[in-house]
Amino acid sequence: MPAAQFALARRYLAGDGVEPDEAMAITWLREAARRGHAGAAARLRVIYAAAGLPMPRLEPPASAGVPGGRDADASRTPEAVEAVEAAEAAEAAEAAEAVEAVEAVEAVEAVEAVEAVEAVEAVEAVEAVEAVEAVEAVEAV
Repeated sequence: MPAAQFALARRYLAGDGVEPDEAMAITWLREAARRGHAGAAARLRVIYAAAGLPMPRLEPPASAGVPGGRDADASRTPEAVEAVEAAEAAEAAEAAEAVEAVEAVEAVEAVEAVEAVEAVEAVEAVEAVEAVEAVEAVEAV
């Protein structure tokens, strides 16, 4: 869940699929950081430092059933839950695209390796023919 919250925060910062909204981005960064997402905590430090503000203390979310506590997910609106699910889906799609890109690069590298081997074999064949022709020329003399 923290990864999806961080992804959603990045979307709000960049205006990727949503209207840019720094306040909403900070809200999601704080939630992700509170749940242990190091990238979210780092981005928050940068934002607060740029604003000349001290980084606030990020308490882990209170558990349901703890006196005075609340379940952080229980207060989420359906829209927020939908946004997190969309962010998770987008993150999964980005990961799949990255895997496909790596596989494509590996396929190109494999083809290039085969072509290099074939080129070496062709050079060796030409050199062998030239060596035979040289021997035959010497024997003919």
